[in-house]
Amino acid sequence: VPSTVTSVATNAFNQVNNIDYVYWNTNAVGLFTGPAAYNQERHIGKLVIGKDVSSIEMGGFWGGGISHFEVDEDNPVFDSRGDCDGIIITASNTLFKGCINTRIPNSVTAIGDNSLEDIYDLESITIPNSVVSIGSSSFAGCNNLTSLIIPSGVTSIGDVAFYNCSSLTSINLPDVTSIGNSCFSGCSRLAAITIPETAVSIGNNAFEGCSSLTAIVIPASVTSIGNDAFKSTGLESIVVDGENDVYDSRNNCNAIIRTETNELLLGSDNTVIPEGVERIKGYAFSGCSGLSSVFIPSSVTYIEDNAFEKTGLESIVVDGENNVYDSRNNCNAVIQTSTNTLIVGSQNTIIPSDVVSIKNAAFRGNAAIETISIPDRVSSIGWSAFRGCSSLASVYVYSDDAPSLSGNTVFGENAAGRKFYVFSDLVESYRNASGWNNYYVDDIEAIPALTANNAGGTLGNWCTYYNGMASVKMPDDVIIYKASIDGERIVLTQVDGHIVSKGEAVLLNTNNSTIVLESAQGMIAGDFDGNSLRGVDYTTAQDENKTYYVLSKKGDDFGFYKLNQEVSLSPNKAYLEVDNRSLAQIRTFYSVGSTDGIVDGMVNINPAIDDTDGWYTIYGTKLIGKPVIKGLYIHNGQKVVVE
Repeated sequence: VPSTVTSVATNAFNQVNNIDYVYWNTNAVGLFTGPAAYNQERHIGKLVIGKDVSSIEMGGFWGGGISHFEVDEDNPVFDSRGDCDGIIITASNTLFKGCINTRIPNSVTAIGDNSLEDIYDLESITIPNSVVSIGSSSFAGCNNLTSLIIPSGVTSIGDVAFYNCSSLTSINLPDVTSIGNSCFSGCSRLAAITIPETAVSIGNNAFEGCSSLTAIVIPASVTSIGNDAFKSTGLESIVVDGENDVYDSRNNCNAIIRTETNELLLGSDNTVIPEGVERIKGYAFSGCSGLSSVFIPSSVTYIEDNAFEKTGLESIVVDGENNVYDSRNNCNAVIQTSTNTLIVGSQNTIIPSDVVSIKNAAFRGNAAIETISIPDRVSSIGWSAFRGCSSLASVYVYSDDAPSLSGNTVFGENAAGRKFYVFSDLVESYRNASGWNNYYVDDIEAIPALTANNAGGTLGNWCTYYNGMASVKMPDDVIIYKASIDGERIVLTQVDGHIVSKGEAVLLNTNNSTIVLESAQGMIAGDFDGNSLRGVDYTTAQDENKTYYVLSKKGDDFGFYKLNQEVSLSPNKAYLEVDNRSLAQIRTFYSVGSTDGIVDGMVNINPAIDDTDGWYTIYGTKLIGKPVIKGLYIHNGQKVVVE
């Protein structure tokens, strides 16, 4: 490529293949980038820098797979130092580019930016004592580099210098004053490093992803630690020099770094957040997969985004005196603000029904989540809220209006196979909603119809239902019942209308085999006062002090039967929760073929004795008003056929 060439397009030689020899004699930009950066193939045997070349763009030969460099002996700017094999050095003794077989000569005083970047086969290299600075990205991507000694004269190490050197197990740091941004990020095998007492600052993401790094000492000299400096590390022990005026490790709380202004900058798997902390910084616990529980003291008034991203949280408790945050313990592991914004949720979270907004990265990286229900008041979902939830298969969204989505990463870049369930009458509006129509339109379906199946088998025309996320409209032919406990009896009462209120568990009766669920759209429900039925969101833990009765079938008899203590209660079903001292025996509310509904100590009212004015089914269940469907009823002590 002669000096007469004045223009070479960027990437003009991208993916060059098996060229033995290149004589490059132009200052025009032409980057030898290509597949060598990915598959380690060799593409150029020898590249000679011509005599007229006075400048080379940094990174100009990145990924070119060049096996050997030479510089024309008449070139006044660059030197190949043939005795050191394949390298290019500037006239100012800066190592500009080196190959796999590079040996750095003693005359070199600086290792330039990108000089050894992505040389995959580089396993070890000796840096001479003459070197005083190491440039940005100088060793980045050298993922077979296992050891490196940095001479004591080095005072400056640039950003990203050792990024993704994943085989590097240990490194000595000389008397540097700063550790650059992402300097050791991705060094997953780096198990030991000593920060020198000359260091003043640790850059952003400096040790991010150093998962083997379990302990670190912050010297007294450090006055600045950048964002995410220790994100996703394996730190179990952090010690801050007692003379440090800015940071404090609070050893009694295990592994944390805290600023003098009571900001929790970093916490590890075994952190106990001390009383007095006012602010938990962004990404403070990010990647702490061993962090299973956390207590938020009353002093905390601000938790930044991603503070608990990709943790293993199973339990979150907020001090009852905290005026800003609430753990809503009945919903397992969540942190919710006083403005009903969900900022952190763990793998076993049930989103409380009063939540109106889900913040950025609230569930990010919780790979155990399989199903989630988003309540009807939620109007917005932040970016990456469910990103990385690799097991998430079903999302139930109960809002009448599709919540706004912050970008295309709310549920991850690829939501293939994941289903979004909404009320049957809202499917099309969701498919046309902004954001949803761009990313998830093909995966939006109607909430599956109810069937009369429950523990114990098929229950004819009966089933139970509960929804803690939204009120639900039932078809006109469905009769809704509530239940109340009266001494030794269970009394069923028909609820007027066709709306099951949010948070109310009910018993349903219909002649149809399926029940299609629709949005209540603000419709008013009937009276649920005195209802003793309870509902299940996902799986309800069984209190040893309670006895649970579920609608089931034994032989030909349907009824509420005592639930085996080892059996989990099914989602969206209803049950009776009775104090163990009240009803110890199995109780049923009706039996097939029975005319009086009394089986095994019948627990319904007796219409012939208790009331001579109302309408009842032949099973003794009281209706509100007159019958609305044909059948056999009891009225004024007489059987009445309604056709």
